Amino acid sequence: MLSQKTRPQRNVCLELQRRQWVAVEGWDWQLLHRYCEHRALQYMRSKAHTSSCHEVIRARDSASTVALAFSDDGNFMASGHLHHEIIVFSMAPRVQHLQTLSTHHSRTPWCLVFDPTEDLILYSGGLDGIVCKWNFESGECLKTLKTGVASPVNSITFLPSIPHHMLVAKDHWLSLVSSGSLDVVWQVSTGNPVCRVRLVLSHPHGDKILTAVANEPPKEQTPFAFSLRTPSL
Repeated sequence: MLSQKTRPQRNVCLELQRRQWVAVEGWDWQLLHRYCEHRALQYMRSKAHTSSCHEVIRARDSASTVALAFSDDGNFMASGHLHHEIIVFSMAPRVQHLQTLSTHHSRTPWCLVFDPTEDLILYSGGLDGIVCKWNFESGECLKTLKTGVASPVNSITFLPSIPHHMLVAKDHWLSLVSSGSLDVVWQVSTGNPVCRVRLVLSHPHGDKILTAVANEPPKEQTPFAFSLRTPSL
């Protein structure tokens, strides 16, 4: 029988033990352990015929993968790696290496997004604080954007409600950027340098955005909120 005074560990038996409303005298924790393992094995077997890896894509001589993106039409995929490279794959008719982009980021490319309205264009945001616009067929970097200090570009998303514009999340700022010229149209802030925007996503209709922010604002500060307005171009 397993002792309830074993050292703390994250396993299913102790998790279930902590969730019991009433302590049951003489509870056989060893039996519970075998039961949980049996149920987990049953579940994995039941999912084996429906869940499978269709294909493993390996980038030759690449370091850890930290960013992935699909094009809207599903014909291309891009991956960002720790050795500062971006590798683009063609997905049809079969997966094959198309291009390696490796000249403009001095640190890891942290986020990737394909242009939904312009063919063969990919944007990358790096830990070096730079946003790059690429023609991923030729491998040419068309434009770069450096916004303030060299802190990481955490996330990039396009806005369906404002064509040819995207939001770039960096530090505690959200910047509306023209996807053509990479000019910053306007910026909004969380109001506190500690509350950094880690992720930004656009609603499919484009009328709302979702942000993931690290660290809560101080209690005396009014909770922050973002709102969008059409830029004056």
